[in-house]
This record gives sequence, C-alpha cells and structure tokens, in this order.
Amino acid sequence: MAVAPFREIERSYFDLRWHLDPVGATQAGLKTYDDRYGRFSPSALAPHLAALKSIAAALEETTADQLDDEIDRTALLNEIRVTLRRFERERPQAKNPGFWLSHLLGGVHFLLGRRDRTPEERAASLVGRLEDVPRLLDDARATLVEPVRVFVETALRVNEGGLSLVREVGAGLGERVAAAADAAAAAMAAFEHDLERWLEGASDQFALGEEDFNFHLHYEHALRDTAPELWRYGLHLKEEVEADLETRAARLDRDGAGARLRGLARPSADPRRRTRRGADAGIHAPCHPVRGLRPPRCLLARPRRLVLRHPTRSGATAERSGARAA
Repeated sequence: MAVAPFREIERSYFDLRWHLDPVGATQAGLKTYDDRYGRFSPSALAPHLAALKSIAAALEETTADQLDDEIDRTALLNEIRVTLRRFERERPQAKNPGFWLSHLLGGVHFLLGRRDRTPEERAASLVGRLEDVPRLLDDARATLVEPVRVFVETALRVNEGGLSLVREVGAGLGERVAAAADAAAAAMAAFEHDLERWLEGASDQFALGEEDFNFHLHYEHALRDTAPELWRYGLHLKEEVEADLETRAARLDRDGAGARLRGLARPSADPRRRTRRGADAGIHAPCHPVRGLRPPRCLLARPRRLVLRHPTRSGATAERSGARAA
C-alpha cells in the first residue's frame, strides 16, 4: 500500500488537531477556528480518535530521509499516542469538570491576548465563542458521568473566577459581545449548580496510577526513567540536602556563629535594653554570620549519577512507588 510522504501526513494531523481543539489553534496563531469551541462528547470524539489512529498507522509506515524528519515523526507519533491514551483511558472529559472550564476560559483568554487580530476580528470571534458556551456546557453535563471530588472542588473555584472574566469581557466590547457574555455567564451560573450536585456522589479515585504515570514519562516527556527510579532519585536528593545542612550547622556551631544566630532569634527580656546595633538588622546586616556562608554547590549537576548510584537497589522501592507515583 502506498503511503503519503511524512510532511503530508503531518499536515493532515494538524488539520485534525485544530478541528478537535479550536482553542489550541487560536493559541498557535490560527484564525480559522476562533469563533468556536471543541466538542468532547463520546459521539463527537469518536470520529476524531478514529482519524488519529489512521494517521498514527500511516506515520508508522512512512519513512523519513532526514534525521530532523525522523525526530519530528517520532515526536508526532508520541503526541498521538498521548492524546489517544488521554481520551480513551484517562478520560478527563468524563471525570474532570475543570477540563471543560479550562477549554472554555482558555478560548476567551487567548483571544483577548492575541495582538495579531483587529478589534473587529476579535469582537466577532468572542461573540461566536461566547454564544457557544451554553452548548459546550450542555455537552459537559452529558459527558461528565464519573466526576471526581477533588476535580469538582477545583472546578467550583475556577468557575467562580471565570464568571468574573466573562462579565468583564461583556462590559466594554460592544452590545453584541455584551449580550453573548450575559448568556455565557448565565450558563456558567447554572453549571455551578451541577458542580455542587456532583459533589454529593463524586468519586475519590483521582490518582493516575504507576502504569499511566510511566507512560507519560516515556511518551510525553521523553524520559526513560520510571516511577521507582525517580523515587530513588528524590530520596538521594533529600539525603544530600540534609547532609549539606548538617555540615553547615556543624560549621556554624564550631565557629560560634550558631550561638549568635540563636541569640538573634531570641527576643530580649527587657525591650528597653535593646540597641540599634548591626545585629538587630537581621540577616541584612553586613556583619551577620550568614553573609560568610559560601554558595551551595549545585545539587542537580549530575542527576543521573544520583539515580544510578546504587544500581543493586533497582527493584527495592518498586513496591513503595505505586501510590506515590500517581
């Protein structure tokens, strides 16, 4: 089967991506989708995810002659894998109301922040997006079938701040924008009641889990390390910081500076006996002992050596990392 060249597949991917996420298109500088929001209900997502799988299959079949193209091909494949994993397995659209509110408010914020639109273009796009808010939130109500408590609590605070933003937008950009902003604000106020209702039966299962955490480390952040290795690295970093602090404390005590520091921290029993000596200025005084400390050495100079310092312990912390990794 003939496969299209990589750059053609790449263009197809971005056409699909901006159609799925018009807010991302605005953020990237495209004007085509400025007046609409994305659709993330099951029926709307299904054809987009099927198309993403087709593009991923084509990317795996095609070849890249240049090293730069091969790097781009791999990065694009990883991006598609993360997107599919997110919508099919992690499903923030079904669990996290903040996913919807972030899309809603991002669509307004990015339009207001763009300086490459004329005032007329910006106003027309704002009208289109604000008029689309009620429909977007209707999709959210139908799709959020597994709300998670911590996400709902966060969304309540986000919605409150978002209402202020929408009302401010409607105050100074003309009658059409004001009317659209009023309708959007009313929809968001009604959505707040849904958030409060979801709190009653919301799930507490918010953790991602070690397998999905490792997936994101590899495909989204291009890290070969897994959760247990990062856990070991964190422990080694903590031990090094503690050892460095102990060394500095011992040196201060040996020089007598520790006692002076403790004396500075202890208030005088008689305020009338306090004087305006340099020490009373705290650490800002030129004579303060802290001024004599040398800058700490960089703790992150060789992180991989820290991780691999004790290779014989490579599996020792695997059982401890599951809950913490998430």
